[in-house]
Amino acid sequence: SIDLQGYEQLPETGELLIITKSLKDVMVLHELGYTSVALQSENDHLYKSIYNNLQQRFKKIIVFFDNDKPGIEAAIKLCEKYNLDKIYIDSSYHDLYHVKDISDYICEFGKDSASGLLKSLLECK
Repeated sequence: SIDLQGYEQLPETGELLIITKSLKDVMVLHELGYTSVALQSENDHLYKSIYNNLQQRFKKIIVFFDNDKPGIEAAIKLCEKYNLDKIYIDSSYHDLYHVKDISDYICEFGKDSASGLLKSLLECK
């Protein structure tokens, strides 16, 4: 079995897949209408065979980890390995509201705001 949270629930194909860092974020992204999977942790490895499978099924894959030191370092490593784009919640949200992931964001600002945030982050990619 593939050790990727949300993998079994993925559609056969799709436009966009978001790789995030927790099952909680997978569930929040699903609520917002986005397809995603999570590594067991940000430092977990995404194996080439699994990445190839995902790449064949989805037109675009984006990495969406926490905007903190471990999250940024892990995202950079993963993006460099597979030539992927990454998005973050702006660090000002962390500084002002202690929000560093989409789960925190939706708790603090609600579903509509989270949906708008994701749209604007993804439009740039």
